[in-house]
Amino acid sequence: MKNKKEFYDLLESFNSSDDIFKIFQSIENNINHYAKKIYSDRIKSKKTGVPLLDWWIACSTLLINKQLIISDVNFDDKSDKGKEFIEIYNRGPLIVDISQFSINAGDQGQDFTFPDHLIMYPGQRIKVHTYVGEGFNFNSKRPIWNNKGDVAFLYDNQGDLISSWAYGMAAQNHIKIKYINYDGEEKYTEGDEYVEIENNSTHQIDISGWQLQSNKNQVFTFPNNTSISPSAVIRIYTNFVDTITGGFSFNSATAIWNNKGDKGTLIDAQGKTVDEYLY
Repeated sequence: MKNKKEFYDLLESFNSSDDIFKIFQSIENNINHYAKKIYSDRIKSKKTGVPLLDWWIACSTLLINKQLIISDVNFDDKSDKGKEFIEIYNRGPLIVDISQFSINAGDQGQDFTFPDHLIMYPGQRIKVHTYVGEGFNFNSKRPIWNNKGDVAFLYDNQGDLISSWAYGMAAQNHIKIKYINYDGEEKYTEGDEYVEIENNSTHQIDISGWQLQSNKNQVFTFPNNTSISPSAVIRIYTNFVDTITGGFSFNSATAIWNNKGDKGTLIDAQGKTVDEYLY
């Protein structure tokens, strides 16, 4: 392992590889390699410690990008969420020291750095507001998040990218209709038809308010606070709820996708066509 990014790329391969055992083995080898480096550096600097703690530090450091994520960007001061903010979420299981971690709002100079001695507990969320005087904030007197689309970045104290979040026009090139399973096995109603939507980027993508339309103008709208994880695939069923693939359904009592041919259209929250799938 040359760097943490190489390890993060390895973790992403979980989503596409069938050889899970090989990935587990590779992750274990990389963690052990990093733990040995931490141990060697500690011995050279004559610091006290134990090998088990070195290994635990290696685990928590390398796996932090699977634990600490950007969970929301409220880019519209007029929304029901209030004024602009970005939210960071620790989904666990470890307590994370985020001292000197930083957030970039996509433009040079729009940066926020967390203070020293700041920790996040599993399940905790921290908001960083845009405007002066609102808790953690960018110390800005004007909006910093583009209502039409933007990308947010979270970095650790070494400058390594931990998480990113894209929305609006900044997300349009990263979301695709991957597949339409138009011929369900349920007789007559075909409630098990589904459409697969893929995030082919390394960003967490906000698709709140996006719509999936059939050629017969049957519409599914993604609810607020809906996002797709990096390299993830979700499904929208005709009349079935599968929590493993997102839990999305048209809740239609009749089949939606024509077995002889049809078109699925994905539209973003601004009404722009993002992708089409014809069969």
